[in-house]
Amino acid sequence: MEFHLRPARPFICSFACLLLAYLSLACGGTLSGGTHAPSDGSHAGSDESPIATCDGGGCSGADACDSCLVTSDGGGGGEGGLFEGGVVGGGGVLDARIPPEAAVRPRADGGKPSADAARPRDRGLAVADAPARRDSGVTSTCGDKTCAGGETCASCPGDCGSCVVPESWSACLARSGSTATVVSGAQGVYKNAAPPANWNLDLTQATFTGYPAVSTTGVSVGTTTAGARQCIGGGIVIGQQSRSLTWKDMHDTIGGGGYRITTRPGEWARIDGIRVDNVEDALKPRGPDGRWELWNAYMTYIRDDCIENDETAPGSVHDSLFDGCYTGFSEQMQSGCCDASPGEVFVVERSLMRLQKMPGPYNNNDPSVYGHGKFFKWQTPVPHPVRISDSIFMTELPPTSSSNWPFPPGTVTTNVTIVWLGPGAWTWPVPQGTTVTTDRTVWDRARQRWLDRHGCTSFTSCTKLLNPDPWP
Repeated sequence: MEFHLRPARPFICSFACLLLAYLSLACGGTLSGGTHAPSDGSHAGSDESPIATCDGGGCSGADACDSCLVTSDGGGGGEGGLFEGGVVGGGGVLDARIPPEAAVRPRADGGKPSADAARPRDRGLAVADAPARRDSGVTSTCGDKTCAGGETCASCPGDCGSCVVPESWSACLARSGSTATVVSGAQGVYKNAAPPANWNLDLTQATFTGYPAVSTTGVSVGTTTAGARQCIGGGIVIGQQSRSLTWKDMHDTIGGGGYRITTRPGEWARIDGIRVDNVEDALKPRGPDGRWELWNAYMTYIRDDCIENDETAPGSVHDSLFDGCYTGFSEQMQSGCCDASPGEVFVVERSLMRLQKMPGPYNNNDPSVYGHGKFFKWQTPVPHPVRISDSIFMTELPPTSSSNWPFPPGTVTTNVTIVWLGPGAWTWPVPQGTTVTTDRTVWDRARQRWLDRHGCTSFTSCTKLLNPDPWP
């Protein structure tokens, strides 16, 4: 196991933290160990987890030492868990008898990348254009070399840096003045409640298996102080609970998810190359005015939402494989927060999503009954308008609820294919630019191309995840 914070930063810790640091690692940055999950069967049941500390008692209470790393063998504090310890381009329908290549936009060049491949990437609304919806309550002066209060990369670039989200993980690492935290090896969970601004979190060599016994969140960033201009690269989060649990078991009893990334108003986060398997929600962006971008993600057997964006933060999804979601994307304005700002668009491009039937679907807690949700769990009125391009969606069954199916009203699509494996004919309207086919090989070939481009021979072995071969 390796854990490094560079450059070094001073921290103020309690005597207990210093003693524990002596017995494990150094207090400056991470902490291994802590107390085990409670033995009385209690659990969090929510993604609102206690905050990590460096106080000798595990990860709980008020944050004191910047971040906390909890190993699977050393237990964890506070959060507990249920388990202790352990017609083509025109909105028509294609029949399966039509050749598979008819289900995607034909190319006149014999298979070489089309002109579309060179068009600018669709990333929705630029960070600098996004109006803030919530006052942070902190004041600061532009020019004091501190990015705080209402300052953003748009209003005070001298203090806050560039609003331009880096184009790649390598560009993240090359940013001037950035710091980096590196975690590697087998871990339980990772938390950093108050990350520094202009920060890179390198998890490319780390695997986290502490969900749900150690914590109901595998990787958590910015729970007390939201991040700014942060890049999160890599990491594998694998849930350890039984794969036969029902939706109710997962949603109501365990909760939480793989990655929870909070970004401050007017700032951004690039989340790149993450892998998540067998958790409730895979990615939870937080901070209604902080922009997030997801790139090169690989998600499997996600028991509820592959992306739960219920604070309706402006975001976009790029070149990602969602290979088994109960529900795809969710925006439900959780607890009354928050409406989408004018001009914001939720973008999905060059991505693949498969809805997978799972035991005990919503409103049926019988594990012998299988079902799944829908691609978009979108609250009405729609929080964000949706724009999708160059993507394939596959569904195994009709959803448990057909509202906003297959896409929210007004969704704009370009070169989108739906693969229908359910019983009978497809009967739902689709927007211009979307094709429906019953030929599963359309999905299978696209999935294999994605895996090959990203160097993946298995879920845990991907050699080019953060630097894939060119699309398509």
